[in-house]
Amino acid sequence: MILDGTLRAGDRLPPERELATRLGLSRGALREALRSLEYVGLLQARAGSGRYVTHQRPNDPATGISIWMQLQPVGEVIATRRILEPAALAAVPALRIDELATEVRARYTQMASAYDRGAYDAATRHHSAFHLALSRYAPSGLHRVLLASMIEVSAAAQLEIFRTDKAGLHSLLRHLPIVEALERGDVAQAALEVADHLAPAFTYSEAIS
Repeated sequence: MILDGTLRAGDRLPPERELATRLGLSRGALREALRSLEYVGLLQARAGSGRYVTHQRPNDPATGISIWMQLQPVGEVIATRRILEPAALAAVPALRIDELATEVRARYTQMASAYDRGAYDAATRHHSAFHLALSRYAPSGLHRVLLASMIEVSAAAQLEIFRTDKAGLHSLLRHLPIVEALERGDVAQAALEVADHLAPAFTYSEAIS
């Protein structure tokens, strides 16, 4: 409806009950879809007012990629990140390594502090910022856009990991070798640590058992 112009920027969506009936969906399925559209920036929820169409263009390439990425199984997204993210890190210019090491140390400290406080939403935001920093020097714009979209999509899964006692701590500690390798100036080792960190989440339970 947004794509074909039925709903335009600034329009308020019909009430959930009406929209679910019109689309032939359950309220639960509709809410999940609406949350996805909010996440990629096509809808904005206003407390006490409803959901509105934003001014973001759905045919913009970056937005289109983000929407498409939302529909992919998170396991496949992580598997692809294991290829793209280490390659992005390996491309960091030598003159930027110290600067990047300082930034990711700060991001890691913020993430660890939030996790220790039980502020898992904040820890997840810092986690995303940590990985976005690692991806900054990807060799092409498309590489950066793909990784940014994948990191956003992975955030919900990371939040669940942080909420799961030992798995959360295990995930947190996997970031430390990445930081330490960068602080030594060993980008190749940092890239290997990133690939190791991006192992499927189900392996965490094996590692901590």
